[in-house]
Amino acid sequence: DNGPVHWSPYRSGVQSGTLVTDNGFWDTFRTVYPLLALLYPDHLKWICRGWLTAYDEGGWIPKWASPGYRNSMVGTYGDVVLAEAVVKGVLTGDDADKAWQALRRDAYEEAPPGGAVGKVGLRVYEQHGYIPDDSGVSDCVSRTLDFAHADWAAAQAARLLHHPEDAEKLTRRAQEAVRNSFDPQSGLMRPKSRSGRFSMRFDETRWGDGYTEGSPWHHSFPPFDVELLARLHGSKEKLREKILQMTRVPSTFDHGGYGQTIHEMREMRALAMGQYGHNNQPSHHVLWLLGLLGYRQDQDKLIREVIDRAYGVDFYAGDEDNGEMGAWFVLAALGLFSVSPASPDYVLGTPLFEKVSLHVPGRAVLEISSIRRDRDDLDVVETALDGAKLSETISFSQLVKGGSLVTKTRDAGDASSLASSRDSFWGSITRKADTIPARESDHAESANFRPTEVPIHHDIEERGPHHIVATPAPRPDVRDHPMLRAHRDTVQPSSSFPVWAIVGVLAAFLLGRGSKRKRATGKRGSRVV
Repeated sequence: DNGPVHWSPYRSGVQSGTLVTDNGFWDTFRTVYPLLALLYPDHLKWICRGWLTAYDEGGWIPKWASPGYRNSMVGTYGDVVLAEAVVKGVLTGDDADKAWQALRRDAYEEAPPGGAVGKVGLRVYEQHGYIPDDSGVSDCVSRTLDFAHADWAAAQAARLLHHPEDAEKLTRRAQEAVRNSFDPQSGLMRPKSRSGRFSMRFDETRWGDGYTEGSPWHHSFPPFDVELLARLHGSKEKLREKILQMTRVPSTFDHGGYGQTIHEMREMRALAMGQYGHNNQPSHHVLWLLGLLGYRQDQDKLIREVIDRAYGVDFYAGDEDNGEMGAWFVLAALGLFSVSPASPDYVLGTPLFEKVSLHVPGRAVLEISSIRRDRDDLDVVETALDGAKLSETISFSQLVKGGSLVTKTRDAGDASSLASSRDSFWGSITRKADTIPARESDHAESANFRPTEVPIHHDIEERGPHHIVATPAPRPDVRDHPMLRAHRDTVQPSSSFPVWAIVGVLAAFLLGRGSKRKRATGKRGSRVV
């Protein structure tokens, strides 16, 4: 009768209001929240208010709420989520002011012991302009750049909320961190000591040490100031070449600080796109930087390759991680991506579908269309909103006003040709012709349309608003997809080796092992690097 209540893990009791939990910002800030801002703004406001409740009750923004504070991953990417909500008008008034209080605390106050909140190593970060590898703070490169991204995001919110001195200071701190971490010799971000010397224990394929769940390749393209990154590389063209090199070098890895093969290493190699690792989050923005630099065709070809290689009806290339992997696909399929979510701009790409209509309560309809020869035609000549040509990006304010966003390719020809060719092989699996009522709110339950029954190894295509079809995959190598092949090679014994022999060998091994077994005095513990 008095509104919603929740049990608070921060105060260990029942409290009034709404609280949210079970979210890892290290993953979700990259795609989940930008997608919610685009499609479910009311839901996003509700979620962000829940995070502000966590700040009210615990004093800090969580890093990985489960259900309360938890020391998992590095950085303070909850800052980016709240800053994005301010920049895109999701949080306004008192909510925006409270968000700034939370952002300011993360930006300037040393984290308490335990590592579950705040910037661990903030003082050395401020002192040196980066986190030295001999400072006693782990994951020094990743942590430096994660802090810088949060600084830059908080600066965007500060500027809008009329805190110009904070905006200037945090922007300068973020840029300094990038400059200090960049190694001109390798063109990658590299650990550095207090004295300013780059680490000699460096290899571009070495995982761990200064890098969280990755190698230097995965943590060397901070997205929030691409102009600065291009200047460090010498030009936009040289930055383009470095990103393309990432997709062309061998997919090898050095265990490095991990001391063993972890599944992220194995999945990156299975994808076989060089050092680009779509199986894990740190790489997810990198290819979109090509479009931001003005190299749209390079971007679109590689994004389409990722869609084709890293996603299937029954698999992802890696962990789904709180919806982040699926949200990347949806944004990529729409041809829109926010490389730095606290920026109001979305990078333009080529939509996967011929036409998609976005119906968001309280907003005009946005129709996204692609006029092209066929699915593989990626030679884009222009993207226009209501006839006005766009360059590399479109602003969030333009998207929410609705209209017609059209991408045309050079060889589009007859606009109806794609629909005709698609209809020629569209199969018998279609959505039932039920009338789907328009949404009155954007909460999750109202968006759960009945799923289409889709056979394995079929492509999903969109035939109109709320109309999905499954069509036989036109490429003959779908069943030989590298991710599926890696799984088969790992878990299936050769069919040429007799089953009875496997059983016999296994029985002999177990019997022999039982006669020689020694009493164990303990077990090897897991190790966090």
